[in-house]
Amino acid sequence: MSHFKYCTRVMDSLNLKGMVSALDDLSEKENLSHLKFLEELLSSEIDYRTDRRLKRNMAGTHFPVFKELETFDFSRLEGITELQVKNLMDFRWIDKHENLLFFGPPGLGKTHMSIEFGLKAIQAGYKVCFERITTLIKLLKTMEVQRSSTFRINRIMKADVLIIDEIGYTPIDRKEANCIC
Repeated sequence: MSHFKYCTRVMDSLNLKGMVSALDDLSEKENLSHLKFLEELLSSEIDYRTDRRLKRNMAGTHFPVFKELETFDFSRLEGITELQVKNLMDFRWIDKHENLLFFGPPGLGKTHMSIEFGLKAIQAGYKVCFERITTLIKLLKTMEVQRSSTFRINRIMKADVLIIDEIGYTPIDRKEANCIC
């Protein structure tokens, strides 16, 4: 067995898929010292894992659409400036376990902005979940009888950021409100 095949087999068995995909290209580069070769191989693995984590976190958020803050019309906002919004993107409020609330009339862009905050939080390494209040209530009501609901609630419980959309627009009875608390 060649050294190359042996290395790829060992990397596969150790689940180092980023290294396996980079090994062929790196082995053909000339004039790489042993340490530089190892550094680039390790960097490939880190990049691969970071990319997979971001994709997994994006898939698990349940965003209805993907929005960019660059397309947001800040002129419609009252009481907060674009600079204040961008300063919130440092996510100190997450680390302090503080809440961030967007409220106002329909069409203002609350969902748009919350999705953008969620996307940026994922890119910063936080786990994010997005749920509409109606979906969250349904999950809480059915979690004892449906495994999928339990799985999703567990994911929500592990999230660093939970975005609950349409709270003020959906009528909730007392029993449903107690489910949330």
